[in-house]
Amino acid sequence: MSEPHTAPDDFEVDFDAVPDLDELSPEELADVEAAQAALDLEKWEDAIAVRPDVPANDTATLSDPLQGLKHLGPIAVRGASTFRALAAVPIDWVWQDYVVAGTIVTMAGPSAEGKTTLLFLLMLARANTGAPISLGGRQIKPAPPGKYVLVVEAEHGDKSTARKLVKSAGLLGLGDEALGRIVAVSRKAVTLGSPEWKDIERMIAAGFVSDIALDTIARVAPGDGNSEKDQAAHFATIAAAIEKAPADYQPTVWALAHTRKGNADALDDVSGSTQRVGQADTVLMVTAERSDSGQVVASTMRLLKPREEPEAFPEPLVVRVHDGKLEVSSEPAKGKKGKGGKPKASPEQVEKVRQACLAAYEETGDPFLVYARVKELAKELGLGIKLEAFTPAMLALAAQGVLEQRYKEDEQGRQVPNGWSWVG
Repeated sequence: MSEPHTAPDDFEVDFDAVPDLDELSPEELADVEAAQAALDLEKWEDAIAVRPDVPANDTATLSDPLQGLKHLGPIAVRGASTFRALAAVPIDWVWQDYVVAGTIVTMAGPSAEGKTTLLFLLMLARANTGAPISLGGRQIKPAPPGKYVLVVEAEHGDKSTARKLVKSAGLLGLGDEALGRIVAVSRKAVTLGSPEWKDIERMIAAGFVSDIALDTIARVAPGDGNSEKDQAAHFATIAAAIEKAPADYQPTVWALAHTRKGNADALDDVSGSTQRVGQADTVLMVTAERSDSGQVVASTMRLLKPREEPEAFPEPLVVRVHDGKLEVSSEPAKGKKGKGGKPKASPEQVEKVRQACLAAYEETGDPFLVYARVKELAKELGLGIKLEAFTPAMLALAAQGVLEQRYKEDEQGRQVPNGWSWVG
């Protein structure tokens, strides 16, 4: 047996003129193989450009700043003609002017404001096998044939979920074909990264899934739902799952989220807001209009953050269920709304609350009993139950020495209001 061939000490490779390996003599090829074994394989591949995405000349130039950049070069886009060609590709709207296919949607709002109702209507519209259904004058494209809508319902059990799905199908005039395209997992502790979630990823990779509904992200995502770090990891896991789908069609993920302390006015009201709104492609905010008894009579959905700027920005969408029929309009609900979707108190209601506060305080002197009376009265009036919702009444009580306003220092060192305290 011959001795192993070793490269001479002065062996060098002219990187500017490396011939094809099939053009080398047996001796030269042996030298190359020995040098390749002696070098780090990845560095050797970079050096002799055996990979097709790495040019032999690995020096970036002014005319080609991406030349030789193994990692950035294949993914970066440059050139006016390339930009114009990409810009000309039509937007693949799942819901016209609202949601783009293959993206992450956050539907946020306070508890019991109609988020799940709207979510189920949207999922049935996607499972529809007939003509597109319109909500607010915007069409919802049916999912492609051969794909399923997956609903991970952590807030409701199997029976409750089934009732909501059947009701939603009825409201939209859909039958068993649409229901047959729904796969629901209810109250089964499916969490991101769990074995059950891995099975969902396998369904995605097989190309079987068009949409995934998560109700809610806080229940599906393990760890601290308000931790910005945890939220970033959760959305990275969801994005990675989307990427497992075949290139021709990636699923859209719809994740419900609660807002902080019942507020629903802006993006920063969403719990875990920095990551939930920062990493979501689209953010929809849902608030409710309630009757005097506190029943939700309509839900209003607003588009706060679009993935793509629509030609005509949608007006707030108002959804009502009246006498078993679905009523949808693109006009804002009548009446002003307070935080959390509760109507603001009228002057007459403010005075009624103020008198109730005074009467309860004079009778008991106990702030907890006063607060209980305010909550009871607020429920009767269909208003919010937080004392802060009645600022005019609070100021009136403060003027009588019953309350005093608390303050805190903001980032600029200014003293700003921070709630109320009972005197004494």
